[in-house]
Amino acid sequence: MKRIGFIDGRRIAGWSFPATATPGNGQVITINDPSIIAGGTITGRRIVYNATGDKTGAPTVTPDTVDFNISGNCEAAYGRSTYIGMSGDPTITYLAGHFIYMDDIGAAATIAYMCALHLGVNVTNAPTTGSTFMRAYSHGGAVQSFAWFPSANGITNLFHFEQHVAPIGVQTAGAAAITNWCPIAVRLGAGTRYMIMGDIA
Repeated sequence: MKRIGFIDGRRIAGWSFPATATPGNGQVITINDPSIIAGGTITGRRIVYNATGDKTGAPTVTPDTVDFNISGNCEAAYGRSTYIGMSGDPTITYLAGHFIYMDDIGAAATIAYMCALHLGVNVTNAPTTGSTFMRAYSHGGAVQSFAWFPSANGITNLFHFEQHVAPIGVQTAGAAAITNWCPIAVRLGAGTRYMIMGDIA
């Protein structure tokens, strides 16, 4: 059932599924692109958000937001989902499910922290099986690596633990003592192995 509403005088459209709905979509946008170009970028949908006004206090600016509220049972719930399929045999140099590019912020800009992807999780009610910031799963064949750093402008640190995770203590590695250490668990089949990282005294 389609609904029409108004926000700040602007007309908006809303969709509601009936209680007996079959699997489907609330809204579908089909874009066919048979164009042939020699360069540039083609975008199916584009949002241009110019944030020019100063926001005081501690505000957050988001050009595109999804509020996903769940109260019913389901097998999997994804805030956003991207599916990529192919037909024919195209030639593609880089294929990615999601691309993020942050341009030069300028020499006069003041940025305290900068990251291409920010993940926030609240595990006050801990899951019954486990929790993680990221899950990588191969549905067919082996993937060469978890992360790839091809640029000559490499990274300074692979991990940066601003606060240590328990257990924290002193371990002995040969004749040297490792202090302020934290383990990285590596599960191999049914077993678990640990890589120890810390400061060598």
